Amino acid sequence: MNTETSIINVVGTRPIPEVEEEYNKWYDEVHIPMVLKHPNVISVRRHQIVTKGDLPPHSCHKHNVNYGKYLTIYRFANAESYGNYANSQVRAEVKEDTQRRWKPAQLSVIMRAPYMVCRTWQGSKSNTSSHICILGLKIEGETLAEFNEWFANMLAPRIVKAPPVLRLSWHELVPGISGISTVGYLAPPEEGYPDFLVTIDLEGRAAVDAYGDCGNVSEIDKEINKLRKAVGVKVMACIAYEFMRKWSGNPV
Repeated sequence: MNTETSIINVVGTRPIPEVEEEYNKWYDEVHIPMVLKHPNVISVRRHQIVTKGDLPPHSCHKHNVNYGKYLTIYRFANAESYGNYANSQVRAEVKEDTQRRWKPAQLSVIMRAPYMVCRTWQGSKSNTSSHICILGLKIEGETLAEFNEWFANMLAPRIVKAPPVLRLSWHELVPGISGISTVGYLAPPEEGYPDFLVTIDLEGRAAVDAYGDCGNVSEIDKEINKLRKAVGVKVMACIAYEFMRKWSGNPV
């Protein structure tokens, strides 16, 4: 793995409604400032799930509530920087504080996994993203090369042609250093976390609906369905999130 490739640590959480306001205040004012004490943290972005009624739009888990209502993305310069943070005293203090403040019945930490940022495609606009769609994929090992070629040369260029899309990034799970908090959590699927995450940056809530409804995406869905059968691709998640806030660190 190229250690100069940046790493994002993706954390999905869901507090119970009774403590949600308190949880968000603590997360913004205590938890993230504690994380940012470590010099290797470049930035932190928080997102909240976009809903239609009781379910997220464009979700492959329409009958499964096992998704994070809040999604936080921590960015590091490379795997070494992330590893230094994960094994640091700062991280130990962050974990201890989280366990002390929240009971398992109050907070579910559904996912905590690092992904390597492999490649980014730019759309026709360079505006600031306010929403993202997260696509999680599981791919059979023997078909990985075929899928990578198809995604890079056919699917990604087609996705970024959709007018609402600002950019698309392709991320690969970093094996061996993913994990789940010991605070209350829901077990991941038996097959583990997605091998790959696709993040699709969009401008505005209307763009989320427009992206999901445009004909280009319908054609893409057909292509993905064909590929699922042909090379064993499983879509594990497809969920839209709204940007809440960003913090910048002081990386060395």
